Formats: sequence, structure tokens, C-alpha cells
Amino acid sequence: MAKFNFAPEGDIEGSFTKDGTSTDKLELDTIKNLEEGSAAPSDTMNFGITGGAISENCKLGTITVYIAPNDGSNYIFTEAELNEAAGKNAQ
Repeated sequence: MAKFNFAPEGDIEGSFTKDGTSTDKLELDTIKNLEEGSAAPSDTMNFGITGGAISENCKLGTITVYIAPNDGSNYIFTEAELNEAAGKNAQ
């Protein structure tokens, strides 16, 4: 599984979509049983931005891609997710 995060610079907002649906996760088929010489599974995630002024040669932000096993576990990738999990566990 790949999870995508965008940390904007300034007033830019970014979002990820897959097949027209808003999501920040992308699940790929396993390579566990892949035949030798076969191409590894691949897929495409789309990214779009809104807000703020965009000029040539400016940094919009940073996209981070986290890779984790798609085993049904709840992985924590960002500080915001850690804070959310900590808040849920404290109640």
C-alpha cells in the first residue's frame, strides 16, 4: 500500500485522486506470486492543487509517499495521524 501526503508551501491546497475518487491511499497487487520476468504491479495516482498564486519556478510544497504492507493493520504515517490516534486512545 502507498499513502500520499502533501505539505503545502503558502496558501496552496493539494488533493489526490484515483479514478476520479478522492483518496490518499493506493493499493497494489502483491508481487509475492509474480512469475520471473513479469512486470511488477503498477498504478497511477493523480494530484491537483487549488488556492494561492502559482508562479513559474516556485515551490508548491512537498509530496511524501509512504510504503507499507497491505495487511489490514492501521499504520501511522504522519504527525497528524499520530495526534488523532493518541486522542482516540486517551478517551
